[in-house]
Amino acid sequence: MTLTHHLDWNGHNWILVIDNGPHGRIEMTLDEFVAFAIQLKADLMIDYEEIKPLDAGDPWLTDDN
Repeated sequence: MTLTHHLDWNGHNWILVIDNGPHGRIEMTLDEFVAFAIQLKADLMIDYEEIKPLDAGDPWLTDDN
C-alpha cells in the first residue's frame, strides 16, 4: 500500500493528512509538520570527526592473509 496525503481546511488551519491505509493515518497542521521536519532534520545530523588519511604503515593497509 502506498502512502497518500492531502490537505484539508478546518476553518482555521490547513491540516496535512498522511494516510497509510490499514496502518493508520496522521493529521497535523502545516505549522506542526514544519516544526516536526526541522526537528527530524536536526536529529538526523551526525557529528563526525574529520577523516584523516592512513599512514603507510597502518595495519589496515597491510595484507597479512
